[in-house]
Amino acid sequence: MNKKLLAFSVIGFFALALVSAGIISYYGQVQQNVTVEQAITFEGENMLDAIIVGGESVTSNDLLVSSDTSVNVPLSIDTTPVEEGVVHVVNYLLDNSDGTCANYPAEGWRDECEKRLDFEGMALSDFNSMSWDVDVVEGYVSHVDLILDNGESLTIEYATFDSDCNAPSSYPEGEYVFSIDSDTYAWESIPGACGVPAFDEQHNTLTEWKATYPTATITRIEIEVDNWIEASNSIISNVVINGEDVSDEPTLLVGGELEFNVETTFGLLNEGEYTITTEVIPRV
Repeated sequence: MNKKLLAFSVIGFFALALVSAGIISYYGQVQQNVTVEQAITFEGENMLDAIIVGGESVTSNDLLVSSDTSVNVPLSIDTTPVEEGVVHVVNYLLDNSDGTCANYPAEGWRDECEKRLDFEGMALSDFNSMSWDVDVVEGYVSHVDLILDNGESLTIEYATFDSDCNAPSSYPEGEYVFSIDSDTYAWESIPGACGVPAFDEQHNTLTEWKATYPTATITRIEIEVDNWIEASNSIISNVVINGEDVSDEPTLLVGGELEFNVETTFGLLNEGEYTITTEVIPRV
């Protein structure tokens, strides 16, 4: 009988020990103090007071937002006042006019040769249309790259967006609306000219690319002004994707920056004193 009691007591002791060890581990903790700084920097100066009449515009110039983080940042650019007759237009300044760049793949070629304006992507199968206004100050007109999650990209540019390329003798100057849809042609990886077999093989409509990559996702939609051909400078505004105006919702890339201004036009019936305020915040 004593042996049985002893055995019971020992088992009970080990059960108590296991429960106690579990409690000690459960209530253990470690701490770390973290200081979190803002993800972006927005720079700009207050403009001088102005007097205009209804139907005229003022512009908030020299605005710059820069990335301070290691991830892409979806942005929201909000300008007030918001009321009937008052229209705010964000103009992105993609100035790449400092001469032509070194031949690919020279070190730093991407940042030196291309000015970019990015927007959030979607499934390739859901991408149906896009348009934007471009004011070509000088050089080569802007184009768009659809960056895919499979490592490929589809390029749609002025000289090659139809089946025959129809490369013009000159490119648009001044104000131009760039518009694409599912019948627009894009090339994948080999730049060139129509009639060259290697180029023609990968120069297809967006509808055909959707069939080629039925599960692909566009990770970002990128309007680009490059200076591969000649020094180029364009102003981009009124970006519409699948019928939705996304002009105020760009994506700031890691280490990137965006120069822009905001043009505010007052209607003929607007009068009184107004304070125009532009705010740039990460969109979550």
